[in-house]
Amino acid sequence: QKMGLNARRVAVRRLLAEELKLKIHVDTTPKPVYTLSVAKNGPKLKTYMEGGQEKLPNGRVLNGKDMTWVGPIAYFQDGSMGNLVELLSAHLDRQVLNQTGLTGSYDFSLPLPHGTGISPNADLTEDTPPVAEALSELGLKLEAGKAEVDGIVVDHIERPAED
Repeated sequence: QKMGLNARRVAVRRLLAEELKLKIHVDTTPKPVYTLSVAKNGPKLKTYMEGGQEKLPNGRVLNGKDMTWVGPIAYFQDGSMGNLVELLSAHLDRQVLNQTGLTGSYDFSLPLPHGTGISPNADLTEDTPPVAEALSELGLKLEAGKAEVDGIVVDHIERPAED
């Protein structure tokens, strides 16, 4: 409990290396990614105001830093571009890199598929635009490309000894 996060990480790595003979390395081979940047006409994001509330279509009210779904739409209150990129990376078929340069907090919504591995150009439902199209309405653009992204490769691991 008294160990900091980095100290706990080191302890876990040491335990895995000793008990499972785990050997890993970092791979920086260029991988397919999406880059999120500001569109030519600039961002169209509503700046978060302290104490602001947002009433959602289902009647729920967002207070403070919050994010939730109503159907296929994700609603962000006091959300950063870092939050958005993290969520996009978890749901789309590639990692998303933040190249917006935006550092503020915003209130916004966009369609976001439940699940993972979805193309940003896929139709989610008949009434819901694709993610890439919704991002463009927020003054953002998502482009495919390649970039060096750190990934961990497991070189060796053994089953633990049975007790």
